[in-house]
Amino acid sequence: MCIIVCMCIAHLIACVYILLKLLVYMFAHLGGLMFFDWLTIYQDHEGDLPMIGDRATITIDTATGTHLGTSQPIVQHEGSYCTSIQIRVSGNRVTVKGNPSRINRLDNLFGLTSLDECVAVYNRVLISLGLPPFTKCTRVFHRANEADRVEVTSDGAMIQELHITSNRSAGQGCADDYIRGLSTLRYRYMEPRLHTNGKTVDWLSVRNHEGRASSLMYPSVYNKAFEMALHLLPKISKKYGPASVEADYVRDLIKYCELNGVVRFEQKLKSKFRSCRYLVTN
Repeated sequence: MCIIVCMCIAHLIACVYILLKLLVYMFAHLGGLMFFDWLTIYQDHEGDLPMIGDRATITIDTATGTHLGTSQPIVQHEGSYCTSIQIRVSGNRVTVKGNPSRINRLDNLFGLTSLDECVAVYNRVLISLGLPPFTKCTRVFHRANEADRVEVTSDGAMIQELHITSNRSAGQGCADDYIRGLSTLRYRYMEPRLHTNGKTVDWLSVRNHEGRASSLMYPSVYNKAFEMALHLLPKISKKYGPASVEADYVRDLIKYCELNGVVRFEQKLKSKFRSCRYLVTN
């Protein structure tokens, strides 16, 4: 009987210890370095925009013959190391989406820490294609769109979607345990969901009875070493060869993440942030 009681007490102490470590890591995360690994941004310009592809769609009013606008297919701009961003020109609007911290880089374990840096990456690509660069907003105003609905717009670039991330070290061999610990905690009004492989936890809206991600934000935490081994390494090995310098670099990076138990915190700010309108301001 005494042995059983002692074992229960020891187990309780171990659980409390793990919980305290978890809280320490969570508070450490609040002060961690954040960076951006996805940005969807657009800007409306005056006048016609140049063609960047070999096709375009012209819309006309069949009753009056009036030219209503010209749209071009989405262009997949390829960078080095199997990276790309999407560029769309529709009428006088230029939209770019992608990962500015990844384009022309072999990895994005650590990314760009300011929006100015992200926009500068996109602007270099736009200028190379003969398109006007994104500029900062100086004023915000309302206007009627094509559906006769009032929308907020500005004289500069406006952000539609933004992913904010940071890395934390849980210690060697502790990344999955750390993720399982987080899966017991709610976040805001969302319930945690531990993925079946134990490598990712995300939070889904309790207001959505089907358990889908919130349209406002989608938070998740995942095992970075596992994610790179699953996605990045096969892609780089296929392009450059499994014995290439590039593949060796990625393998070393995976080992680094495993030794430090690196977990990636990610906040995907979704479409409903359009109503808030993140502005690139002075």
